[in-house]
Amino acid sequence: MSHRRIKNNSLNGVSIIAGIIACLYLGSWPALLVTTLLLAFHRRISLPGEWRLIIQVTVIGWLYDAILLRSGVMEGAGQPGVWQLCVWALLASGLRHALGGLQNRFAWTPAAGVLIGCALYLMLVWITPMAPAWPLPYWLALIGLSWALLMPLLVFIAGRVVQVTESPVI
Repeated sequence: MSHRRIKNNSLNGVSIIAGIIACLYLGSWPALLVTTLLLAFHRRISLPGEWRLIIQVTVIGWLYDAILLRSGVMEGAGQPGVWQLCVWALLASGLRHALGGLQNRFAWTPAAGVLIGCALYLMLVWITPMAPAWPLPYWLALIGLSWALLMPLLVFIAGRVVQVTESPVI
């Protein structure tokens, strides 16, 4: 891997984390501004088909959050907000870069999903008015299990979307 690519992937990872924390702290409309700026920066390193990936992952993430809220696993706002869409868009922007190593190590994606999902949702409940509806250990176990299933799906979609757009058009 080239030095420039490592630098871009590292910047992508740091910008994702900073952007997600900003989205959680700032709320919906400032989060949209932060996400727009970070995705504009991301456009510099994006691969063909990546915008389609960001849209697909954002929709999947919004549905996942809606299921958590409607099923009573999470308590808080009735619907996922704009800031949650922004968090998912930022996470999606890293699937081919900061988290791109998972493409070649697919067996590690469930473990990465547990770690990323639990960390992300712990930040969510510490920073936002969202709260787990169950005792924390049980809630974390459910979040970890669901992310162990969700992350391989997201990594698979990331690989598939980029492959489809790189194939020659007949």
